[in-house]
Amino acid sequence: MKEKLLFLFCVLGLFSSCASDIVELAGSVSGVVSDKITQKPIEGCIVSLSPSNNSVSTTAGGTYAFQDLVEGSYTLTFEKEGYDVQSKEVEVVANTDKKINVFLEPEAERIVSSAEQLNFGDLSSEMDLFLSYSSSKSVSYSIKADADWIKVSPSSGTLSNKSQLTKVIIDRSNLSIGDYSKKLTILTQNATLEIPVYVQKVELSAPKVSNNGDFYELTESSCKVNGLIVGTGGSQITSYGHCWSTKGTPTINDSKTNLGDTQEVGSFTSSLTQLKGGSIYYVRAYAVNALGVSYSNQLVLSVPIVDKPKVSTMPATDINGTSAALNAHIDGDGGSKITEYGFYYGTTESTTNKHNISVEEGKTQLKLVLSGLKEGTKYYFKAFAKNSKGEAYGETLTFTTSSENVPVVQTLNAQNVSYKSATMAGRIVDKGYSEVTECGFYYGNDANPSTRMKLSVPSDGKFQADIPNMVSGNTYYYKAYAKNSKGYSYGDIVSVTIPQKPSVKSASFEPLVDLEKYDGYYGSYSYQLKGKAIIDTQGIDIIEVGVVWAESYGFFDWQSPINGKKNELNINNIEKMHWKIRKGVNQCAALSGNQLTIDNEVQMQRGETSKGVYVRAYFILADDTIIYGDDVYNVTPTSVSIYEE
Repeated sequence: MKEKLLFLFCVLGLFSSCASDIVELAGSVSGVVSDKITQKPIEGCIVSLSPSNNSVSTTAGGTYAFQDLVEGSYTLTFEKEGYDVQSKEVEVVANTDKKINVFLEPEAERIVSSAEQLNFGDLSSEMDLFLSYSSSKSVSYSIKADADWIKVSPSSGTLSNKSQLTKVIIDRSNLSIGDYSKKLTILTQNATLEIPVYVQKVELSAPKVSNNGDFYELTESSCKVNGLIVGTGGSQITSYGHCWSTKGTPTINDSKTNLGDTQEVGSFTSSLTQLKGGSIYYVRAYAVNALGVSYSNQLVLSVPIVDKPKVSTMPATDINGTSAALNAHIDGDGGSKITEYGFYYGTTESTTNKHNISVEEGKTQLKLVLSGLKEGTKYYFKAFAKNSKGEAYGETLTFTTSSENVPVVQTLNAQNVSYKSATMAGRIVDKGYSEVTECGFYYGNDANPSTRMKLSVPSDGKFQADIPNMVSGNTYYYKAYAKNSKGYSYGDIVSVTIPQKPSVKSASFEPLVDLEKYDGYYGSYSYQLKGKAIIDTQGIDIIEVGVVWAESYGFFDWQSPINGKKNELNINNIEKMHWKIRKGVNQCAALSGNQLTIDNEVQMQRGETSKGVYVRAYFILADDTIIYGDDVYNVTPTSVSIYEE
């Protein structure tokens, strides 16, 4: 028993000893940031800690703190606008808060220049120099040049934190041939800035030019090459660039680029175009001034013969209900660097859905894992690769995702769309776990259609229905749905905008004119009916246009108004008394664009002239649909009015 108690005490002692060895390994750093001159705390100073890449902003009291830091060496950086940046090294120790207080020195006032030096080369005579002051206050300044052939304007004034333009002008007239190095000194009460000035005086000559590197961005028909203007020859360069030919020693009389005129020395780039693959070209840089033309050394360019890449589409792998892996192999680059590759894929063979894969040099095996696919759906895919010659494609292959649950249904675009009707269409792609027991559409005027139309399940999987109570000009949304024992599934939402109905937009008529002609057989008198009508066919072909008219309003066969609108005229009477223009005959000259000109002789009983004639414009579409104007006009010898029932 004593031995057992002794063993227990030993075990407890061991655990107690281990517990006393567990320590916190985290430390911290904190402190206060103050102004060195005023000794006041600085608010808003950014304190950064590396290598942890943490940063904080000091409080109104200038304090900052970093907690839970692992033991080790760190660097503190203190930054505040208007102060010099300051850094401090700190060693973090576990269970210890290191106090690092700093005093930031206000940034010294200084002159800010747009250029560290001014190099006028051998031709430039004037340059712009922009000066400002680092402080928010304004100060007086002056500029002194240590050579009388350097002029500045203005040479004095006031500087602020906004840029002040000063022009620096060089007078070479009294200078000897050679290189000159002088300086400008800008002075304020508290700051000084010196800017070196370099000037050359050269003997007048043709320019000096050289090639500057080899060809790059080389394709079968173009490339780029750099040149260098070494000297202007003391005269403005009027043209420069590169010239090339297949015969050697090219001149400016051969193919060339012309980059314009310049007074500057320095590098330039030419784009050589319309090259022929497999040819050898000789290329020289050139520059022209008033004293002549000069050329660089000659480069030799061998233009490659480039073809499109070669790529093979491989069968898809890892296919399940919602994902699959597409595979391909790059068989060759065609002689030019491949810039793009990847796959086209979608549910139609002509899909334009393109997915690029990041290009890696030397990579030949391509793989793209697709997710979010539709169950039981057939997908088409092909690999592509592109170089400077163009885009090449592999064979189009297919795969079908598996289906184990709800049906797979597809919403198709609307069919037979006209101002009269539009047919919604859908297709059951896969029945899923069990037979489909219900299908149809959800439709409506908003983008989330909620009205359901239930249809019989078709044997071939395709189903369709007209949009009920359709109004021309409106946009409708619909989606197909299907149901089996596992539940419902839905196709994408498709929209269809119904075309506007053709119409007679307006009409106007002149008062009837008595032609003083009498028909004794009918006992009627002739009157001239003139007017105009504007029609809108909505782009549909028409076969006839004109007006219907009658002495009696009863000809129009009005019944009781429906919803406040009059019924259409009696179709059976249309041939009895009307004036028309049939497409393809001479009278069609009266129809110009969408304007119908009406000029017709009508017969009326003399006693009816006070009532006038009742007129209505119409046109007939190619499908024999008759479109009438909304208004019936009562035209008399003295007035025209829209008939009101």
